[in-house]
Amino acid sequence: MMTPARLTAMLRDRGSLTAGAVVAVERAEGEPTVLSRFERLTVRYGDGSAGARPTRLLLKRTGGAFAEAGAREARFYTEVAPTLAALPTATCHGAAVVEGEWWILLDDLAPSHAPPASPWPHPPARRTCMQAVDALAAVHAGGWGRVDGIGAAPLDEWVERASGGFEDFAEQAALDDDGRGIFRAALDGLPAWLDARLRGGPTTLLHGDAHFWNLLYPRTPEDGEARVIDWQLWRVGPAAFDLAYLIALHGEPDWRATHEDALLTRYAERLRAAGVEQPWPALRADYRLGLVYALLYPMLLASMGVPEAIWRPHVRRGLAAYADLGCAEVITRRS
Repeated sequence: MMTPARLTAMLRDRGSLTAGAVVAVERAEGEPTVLSRFERLTVRYGDGSAGARPTRLLLKRTGGAFAEAGAREARFYTEVAPTLAALPTATCHGAAVVEGEWWILLDDLAPSHAPPASPWPHPPARRTCMQAVDALAAVHAGGWGRVDGIGAAPLDEWVERASGGFEDFAEQAALDDDGRGIFRAALDGLPAWLDARLRGGPTTLLHGDAHFWNLLYPRTPEDGEARVIDWQLWRVGPAAFDLAYLIALHGEPDWRATHEDALLTRYAERLRAAGVEQPWPALRADYRLGLVYALLYPMLLASMGVPEAIWRPHVRRGLAAYADLGCAEVITRRS
């Protein structure tokens, strides 16, 4: 339970409270996710307090089987984000291990930002989708060429994890022979393809789980840009990997046919406006390789015990995008 004394200690450790103490905390349970639980905190400070003194906070608690993800997110907020200017995310006011869980204190953005209006797994309105790629462009521009040596988990880490559970996954997903062949080829080839790409092109900060529901969107134009949240799977790699996951795995083929090129074009324009130039052919090539990499996600989620209803649509959409984008050529050319 978050007490005034514990909150005081966390805020002081982060520098958000430089003098005085918290004297009262009101708690309200938030909506849980698969990995985490949330509490909204209303904070009152005593006389003589100083510092940022946030009065509305979101407490994110991640533990149990997902404690590693909580540790990774805490490291993002406390070590990585402060080194990159103006990332569109929430301000972190503290992180600590409490009773075996990772507790992360964030600004409560609810007064100014909200989840997309459309329920998962249906992509939101076009304007909201554009706000999402704008925010990702800002993240990627902020990390472009600045994230070497920050100790990110390697991209091929997931290949080994997914490979170990492949047969169980293929059975659970009811893959036919063609589907098995595609997923198996991705697992077998990705380590070498990733190594070649990472040695031969620019990299940046990746969110790693960039779907439309991992952003909060401004309630009014005066509330600024969308904010990217839930950084438990951040990585370093080619920027378009986030886009492939966002667009190809979270939209049905007809939706993708209508919106894909427009979203990629918008992204490229916003990246360029931020001072980063990535040639269109390179962006498209990374996007296709990113789709092959994105096939790891349903395998990884299944291995983590995430409900099938969450990852099964990724299988169907991923295989459809694999065919539409000619990703067999990626595998053939790189083999």
